Parts: sequence; C-alpha cells; structure tokens
Amino acid sequence: ASGSVYVSDTANHTLRKINASGSVITLGGTSGAAGAHDGPIASATFNYPTQLALDSAGSLYIADTGNHLIRKITFGDSATTVSTVAGRANDFGTDNGPTSSARFSTPTGIALDNMGHVFVGDKANQAIRVIDLNSNTVTTFSGSIGNEGNEDGVGTAAYFTSPQGIYVSASGVLFVADTDNHLIRKISPNGSTTTWAGARTQYGSRDRS
Repeated sequence: ASGSVYVSDTANHTLRKINASGSVITLGGTSGAAGAHDGPIASATFNYPTQLALDSAGSLYIADTGNHLIRKITFGDSATTVSTVAGRANDFGTDNGPTSSARFSTPTGIALDNMGHVFVGDKANQAIRVIDLNSNTVTTFSGSIGNEGNEDGVGTAAYFTSPQGIYVSASGVLFVADTDNHLIRKISPNGSTTTWAGARTQYGSRDRS
C-alpha cells in the first residue's frame, strides 16, 4: 500500500526492498551467506528464498526454499523479527501435522487467502500444501506427495510436476504454475484441480484463446 516492492534476491540469500522513491535496501539476510537463523532481522539468515506474500497486517511470508521452511517477517514499531512458521531447517520431508513437526521439500510458491491459510507450492514433493494459521497445522491440499503427473482430480487424486509459483484470488481460487508440465492449473476452494491453460506434455509459445 505504501508503494514499496519486496524482492527475494534468491542467489544472494537476501530479501530486498525497493522504496517508492526508487531506493533499494537489504531488508534481511546476509549477502552470500546462507542460513536459517530466526530473531531480529539484522541477524536473520535465509537460504535461497523465492516467492513472497504479504498478509493483511503487512507481515511478509517467505518460501525459504533451500532451508525447506516457511518463514515470516513481522514488522514492529520497536523491532522487526523473523520467525519460522512451519518446517525444520535442512530437514526435508513429507510429514503433515503440527507446524513444528511438518516437513517440506524445496518449497518455492506461497500465497495467502483471507481465511488464515498459507498455500505452499511444495516443488520437490509434487504437491500443494496448506498451513492453517488458526490451528497451526499442515495438510496436503492437492497433489500426490512424491508422485509426478499431470492428471486433474480432487485433492490427492490430482498430480503435478514441480509446482512452483502460486496465486490465490479473492474468491479463494488457487492458480498454480505447474512448471515441468508446462501448464497453469486451477484449484477450486473444494480442492478440485483442473487444467486452466496449456497442453499436457506439450511446451511452446503459441497464443490462443
């Protein structure tokens, strides 16, 4: 709302901010130094951060890809801090359950709805996961964990291949860049996945309606 742009400077392991005036600052992380340290933002570290998402309160959520974590920056008047929302640093896996024991594998996409859900494009697990901030639990929203494919379906009956960037609309519809399938997928709030654009097993640059 202030006109700032937040950038995940992935290979530098930093988060940058471009102010409305055009000036650039390093918001968090140490350039060239990967890590998973939480705490005051001045000492926090990241490992190949990718997609970012802001919530309604102005907190910034991060798909911290190399750490297999979902992180959060909370901006305060007296202090700005970094915390881990879900996952364990350098411990990838497929576990659902409480956020402290859930595991991800190379999460790259992140999007928030207005109901307290954080959707995660869990790339190496071939799934879309969801963190419920109301109950602090992680579940699989769509996709068959560990299994590649391009089939449409409901919930875990759908298949993805390296899902990455994601976006959630105001009505709760999720759009997924299904990278290695060369598709854009669409997931309804009830978990039904369909192919929205692209042709399965075909890549190219042709436009069409």
